[in-house]
Amino acid sequence: MSRWYMAVFAALSVALLLAGFVWLDTSQPHQSSKHLSPVERKAKVLVTSRALAMGSFIERESLEWKEVSLQERETLGEVFLQPVFELEQIAGSVAVQFIPANTVLSPAMLLRPEQSDFLSALVKPGMRAISIELDPMAAGLGLLRPGNKVDVLLTSQSEIDQDANGTPIYNNMAVETVLQNIHLLAIGNQYSTHQKPEKSAKSYDPTSVTFEVSLQDAEKLVLASKLGELSLVLRGNHDQTEVANKPLKWAKDISGAYDLEQQPTQSVTVIRGNVKEGQ
Repeated sequence: MSRWYMAVFAALSVALLLAGFVWLDTSQPHQSSKHLSPVERKAKVLVTSRALAMGSFIERESLEWKEVSLQERETLGEVFLQPVFELEQIAGSVAVQFIPANTVLSPAMLLRPEQSDFLSALVKPGMRAISIELDPMAAGLGLLRPGNKVDVLLTSQSEIDQDANGTPIYNNMAVETVLQNIHLLAIGNQYSTHQKPEKSAKSYDPTSVTFEVSLQDAEKLVLASKLGELSLVLRGNHDQTEVANKPLKWAKDISGAYDLEQQPTQSVTVIRGNVKEGQ
Protein backbone atom coordinates (compact mmCIF):
# COMPACT_ATOMS: atom_id res chain seq x y z
CA MET A 1 0.00 0.00 0.00
CA SER A 2 2.79 2.39 0.86
CA ARG A 3 4.51 1.63 -2.45
CA TRP A 4 1.35 2.56 -4.30
CA TYR A 5 1.24 5.91 -2.48
CA MET A 6 4.86 6.48 -3.22
CA ALA A 7 4.33 5.79 -6.92
CA VAL A 8 1.37 8.16 -7.05
CA PHE A 9 3.35 10.84 -5.20
CA ALA A 10 6.26 10.47 -7.58
CA ALA A 11 3.97 10.70 -10.61
CA LEU A 12 2.30 13.83 -9.24
CA SER A 13 5.69 15.43 -8.52
CA VAL A 14 6.87 14.80 -12.08
CA ALA A 15 3.59 16.15 -13.47
CA LEU A 16 3.83 19.31 -11.37
CA LEU A 17 7.46 19.81 -12.39
CA LEU A 18 6.60 19.50 -16.10
CA ALA A 19 3.63 21.84 -15.66
CA GLY A 20 5.93 24.41 -14.04
CA PHE A 21 8.33 24.32 -16.99
CA VAL A 22 5.44 24.76 -19.43
CA TRP A 23 4.07 27.72 -17.46
CA LEU A 24 7.43 29.46 -17.31
CA ASP A 25 7.90 29.01 -21.05
CA THR A 26 4.48 30.39 -21.93
CA SER A 27 4.50 33.26 -19.39
CA GLN A 28 7.64 34.97 -20.78
CA PRO A 29 6.95 37.12 -23.87
CA HIS A 30 8.91 36.18 -26.93
CA GLN A 31 11.21 38.96 -28.06
CA SER A 32 10.58 39.89 -31.63
CA SER A 33 13.58 40.04 -33.81
CA LYS A 34 13.03 43.65 -34.81
CA HIS A 35 15.79 45.28 -36.88
CA LEU A 36 17.10 48.38 -35.02
CA SER A 37 18.13 50.98 -37.58
CA PRO A 38 21.30 52.96 -36.75
CA VAL A 39 20.92 56.63 -35.64
CA GLU A 40 20.91 58.90 -38.69
CA ARG A 41 23.93 61.19 -38.69
CA LYS A 42 23.39 64.86 -39.50
CA ALA A 43 25.50 67.90 -40.32
CA LYS A 44 25.02 71.54 -39.31
CA VAL A 45 25.32 74.09 -42.12
CA LEU A 46 25.23 77.88 -41.93
CA VAL A 47 22.09 79.60 -43.28
CA THR A 48 20.73 83.15 -43.33
CA SER A 49 17.88 84.01 -40.99
CA ARG A 50 16.86 87.01 -43.13
CA ALA A 51 17.49 88.40 -46.62
CA LEU A 52 20.80 90.20 -47.18
CA ALA A 53 21.30 92.94 -49.76
CA MET A 54 24.37 93.02 -51.97
CA GLY A 55 27.16 94.98 -50.28
CA SER A 56 25.60 94.75 -46.82
CA PHE A 57 27.45 93.60 -43.73
CA ILE A 58 26.48 90.18 -42.44
CA GLU A 59 25.59 90.50 -38.76
CA ARG A 60 25.67 87.67 -36.24
CA GLU A 61 21.91 87.97 -35.78
CA SER A 62 21.47 87.22 -39.50
CA LEU A 63 23.08 83.78 -39.19
CA GLU A 64 21.98 80.46 -37.73
CA TRP A 65 22.86 76.77 -37.91
CA LYS A 66 20.58 74.27 -39.65
CA GLU A 67 20.68 70.47 -39.38
CA VAL A 68 20.67 68.54 -42.66
CA SER A 69 21.17 64.88 -43.47
CA LEU A 70 24.55 63.75 -44.71
CA GLN A 71 22.96 62.86 -48.02
CA GLU A 72 21.63 66.41 -48.41
CA ARG A 73 24.96 67.79 -47.27
CA GLU A 74 26.70 66.10 -50.21
CA THR A 75 24.44 67.95 -52.65
CA LEU A 76 25.18 71.41 -51.21
CA GLY A 77 28.78 71.69 -52.36
CA GLU A 78 31.16 73.95 -50.45
CA VAL A 79 29.45 75.33 -47.34
CA PHE A 80 30.26 76.49 -43.81
CA LEU A 81 30.04 73.59 -41.36
CA GLN A 82 29.97 73.45 -37.59
CA PRO A 83 32.31 73.03 -35.71
CA VAL A 84 34.82 73.97 -38.43
CA PHE A 85 33.42 77.53 -38.37
CA GLU A 86 31.79 79.61 -35.66
CA LEU A 87 29.29 82.43 -36.14
CA GLU A 88 31.83 85.01 -34.94
CA GLN A 89 34.16 84.07 -37.81
CA ILE A 90 31.55 84.83 -40.47
CA ALA A 91 29.90 87.85 -38.82
CA GLY A 92 31.36 91.07 -40.23
CA SER A 93 31.71 89.67 -43.74
CA VAL A 94 30.10 91.47 -46.66
CA ALA A 95 27.59 89.94 -49.08
CA VAL A 96 28.73 90.08 -52.73
CA GLN A 97 25.25 89.24 -54.03
CA PHE A 98 21.64 89.33 -52.90
CA ILE A 99 21.08 86.42 -50.50
CA PRO A 100 17.46 85.39 -49.74
CA ALA A 101 16.42 84.29 -46.27
CA ASN A 102 17.01 80.62 -45.31
CA THR A 103 19.79 80.29 -47.89
CA VAL A 104 22.67 77.91 -47.18
CA LEU A 105 25.76 80.14 -47.29
CA SER A 106 28.75 79.29 -49.43
CA PRO A 107 32.14 81.08 -49.54
CA ALA A 108 31.32 82.44 -53.02
CA MET A 109 28.42 84.49 -51.60
CA LEU A 110 30.53 86.65 -49.30
CA LEU A 111 33.91 88.17 -48.64
CA ARG A 112 35.53 87.84 -45.25
CA PRO A 113 37.65 90.64 -43.73
CA GLU A 114 40.91 88.75 -44.19
CA GLN A 115 40.38 88.41 -47.96
CA SER A 116 42.23 90.84 -50.25
CA ASP A 117 39.11 91.99 -52.13
CA PHE A 118 37.14 92.74 -48.97
CA LEU A 119 37.51 96.54 -48.96
CA SER A 120 36.84 96.72 -52.70
CA ALA A 121 33.48 95.05 -52.12
CA LEU A 122 32.48 97.91 -49.82
CA VAL A 123 33.02 100.55 -52.50
CA LYS A 124 29.96 101.38 -54.60
CA PRO A 125 30.25 101.13 -58.40
CA GLY A 126 31.83 104.26 -59.89
CA MET A 127 33.28 105.39 -56.55
CA ARG A 128 36.80 105.35 -55.12
CA ALA A 129 38.28 104.78 -51.68
CA ILE A 130 41.01 107.11 -50.48
CA SER A 131 42.71 107.28 -47.08
CA ILE A 132 43.94 110.48 -45.46
CA GLU A 133 45.85 110.71 -42.19
CA LEU A 134 44.25 113.14 -39.75
CA ASP A 135 44.99 114.16 -36.20
CA PRO A 136 42.55 112.84 -33.55
CA MET A 137 40.76 116.19 -33.14
CA ALA A 138 40.09 116.50 -36.88
CA ALA A 139 38.86 112.89 -36.98
CA GLY A 140 36.28 113.46 -34.26
CA LEU A 141 38.24 112.11 -31.27
CA GLY A 142 36.81 108.63 -31.76
CA LEU A 143 33.19 109.77 -32.01
CA LEU A 144 32.94 109.27 -35.78
CA ARG A 145 32.08 105.79 -37.04
CA PRO A 146 32.28 104.01 -40.40
CA GLY A 147 29.12 104.73 -42.34
CA ASN A 148 28.77 108.31 -41.07
CA LYS A 149 28.34 111.18 -43.53
CA VAL A 150 30.61 114.20 -43.07
CA ASP A 151 31.55 117.55 -44.58
CA VAL A 152 35.26 118.23 -45.05
CA LEU A 153 36.61 121.65 -44.04
CA LEU A 154 40.00 123.05 -45.01
CA THR A 155 41.80 125.58 -42.82
CA SER A 156 44.74 127.17 -44.62
CA GLN A 157 47.10 130.14 -44.48
CA SER A 158 47.23 131.98 -47.78
CA GLU A 159 49.77 134.48 -49.10
CA ILE A 160 47.07 137.04 -49.91
CA ASP A 161 47.59 140.30 -47.98
CA GLN A 162 44.45 142.15 -49.11
CA ASP A 163 40.91 141.29 -50.11
CA ALA A 164 39.16 141.92 -53.44
CA ASN A 165 38.38 145.50 -52.41
CA GLY A 166 42.01 146.22 -51.69
CA THR A 167 41.52 146.25 -47.94
CA PRO A 168 44.60 144.94 -46.14
CA ILE A 169 44.14 141.59 -44.42
CA TYR A 170 45.44 141.53 -40.87
CA ASN A 171 45.38 137.70 -40.68
CA ASN A 172 45.35 135.65 -43.88
CA MET A 173 44.02 132.44 -42.32
CA ALA A 174 40.82 131.15 -43.92
CA VAL A 175 38.45 128.19 -43.74
CA GLU A 176 36.24 126.72 -46.44
CA THR A 177 34.10 123.66 -47.11
CA VAL A 178 35.78 121.58 -49.81
CA LEU A 179 33.52 118.48 -49.80
CA GLN A 180 29.98 117.80 -48.59
CA ASN A 181 28.01 114.70 -47.63
CA ILE A 182 30.97 112.31 -47.88
CA HIS A 183 30.62 108.69 -46.75
CA LEU A 184 33.20 107.40 -44.27
CA LEU A 185 34.26 103.94 -45.35
CA ALA A 186 36.69 103.12 -42.54
CA ILE A 187 38.46 104.71 -39.59
CA GLY A 188 41.78 103.10 -38.84
CA ASN A 189 41.21 99.40 -39.39
CA GLN A 190 37.57 99.66 -38.31
CA TYR A 191 35.25 99.29 -41.31
CA SER A 192 32.07 98.33 -39.44
CA THR A 193 30.31 99.52 -36.31
CA HIS A 194 30.22 95.87 -35.19
CA GLN A 195 33.99 95.87 -34.83
CA LYS A 196 35.73 97.00 -31.70
CA PRO A 197 38.04 99.99 -32.31
CA GLU A 198 41.74 99.21 -32.17
CA LYS A 199 43.17 99.83 -28.71
CA SER A 200 46.84 99.67 -29.61
CA ALA A 201 46.92 103.24 -30.96
CA LYS A 202 47.36 106.08 -28.48
CA SER A 203 44.72 108.80 -28.31
CA TYR A 204 47.11 111.42 -29.70
CA ASP A 205 48.36 109.34 -32.65
CA PRO A 206 47.25 110.32 -36.18
CA THR A 207 44.25 108.39 -37.48
CA SER A 208 43.82 107.01 -40.99
CA VAL A 209 40.37 107.89 -42.35
CA THR A 210 39.11 106.22 -45.54
CA PHE A 211 36.56 108.13 -47.62
CA GLU A 212 34.27 106.87 -50.37
CA VAL A 213 34.32 109.58 -53.05
CA SER A 214 34.19 110.13 -56.79
CA LEU A 215 37.46 110.37 -58.69
CA GLN A 216 37.12 114.17 -58.91
CA ASP A 217 36.49 114.47 -55.18
CA ALA A 218 39.48 112.22 -54.50
CA GLU A 219 41.66 114.72 -56.37
CA LYS A 220 40.22 117.60 -54.31
CA LEU A 221 40.81 115.71 -51.09
CA VAL A 222 44.45 114.95 -51.88
CA LEU A 223 45.20 118.56 -52.81
CA ALA A 224 43.31 119.94 -49.81
CA SER A 225 45.32 117.72 -47.46
CA LYS A 226 48.50 119.40 -48.77
CA LEU A 227 47.21 122.96 -48.52
CA GLY A 228 46.36 122.98 -44.84
CA GLU A 229 44.53 121.19 -42.06
CA LEU A 230 41.39 119.13 -42.71
CA SER A 231 38.51 118.79 -40.26
CA LEU A 232 35.48 116.50 -40.45
CA VAL A 233 32.00 117.76 -39.56
CA LEU A 234 29.38 115.09 -38.82
CA ARG A 235 26.05 115.32 -40.67
CA GLY A 236 22.66 114.09 -39.50
CA ASN A 237 21.39 110.71 -40.66
CA HIS A 238 18.76 112.15 -43.00
CA ASP A 239 20.50 115.40 -43.96
CA GLN A 240 21.14 115.36 -47.71
CA THR A 241 21.27 119.13 -48.24
CA GLU A 242 24.29 120.71 -49.91
CA VAL A 243 25.26 124.37 -50.05
CA ALA A 244 25.79 125.47 -53.65
CA ASN A 245 27.91 128.56 -52.93
CA LYS A 246 30.37 127.99 -50.12
CA PRO A 247 31.91 131.41 -49.32
CA LEU A 248 35.43 131.55 -47.97
CA LYS A 249 35.60 132.60 -44.34
CA TRP A 250 38.54 134.75 -43.32
CA ALA A 251 39.77 135.30 -39.79
CA LYS A 252 38.30 138.82 -39.84
CA ASP A 253 34.86 137.32 -40.66
CA ILE A 254 35.00 135.25 -37.49
CA SER A 255 36.58 137.68 -35.05
CA GLY A 256 36.74 141.45 -35.09
CA ALA A 257 40.16 141.23 -33.49
CA TYR A 258 41.52 140.37 -36.95
CA ASP A 259 39.60 143.10 -38.83
CA LEU A 260 41.67 146.22 -39.41
CA GLU A 261 38.54 148.32 -39.87
CA GLN A 262 37.52 147.50 -36.30
CA GLN A 263 40.95 148.15 -34.81
CA PRO A 264 41.19 151.23 -32.57
CA THR A 265 42.81 154.19 -34.29
CA GLN A 266 45.79 155.90 -32.72
CA SER A 267 45.64 159.71 -32.41
CA VAL A 268 48.07 162.42 -31.31
CA THR A 269 46.93 165.48 -29.36
CA VAL A 270 48.89 168.69 -30.06
CA ILE A 271 48.56 171.56 -27.57
CA ARG A 272 49.21 175.03 -28.94
CA GLY A 273 48.87 177.37 -26.04
CA ASN A 274 45.37 176.87 -24.75
CA VAL A 275 44.13 175.16 -27.92
CA LYS A 276 44.11 171.35 -28.32
CA GLU A 277 44.38 169.87 -31.77
CA GLY A 278 43.77 166.19 -32.48
CA GLN A 279 45.67 164.41 -35.21
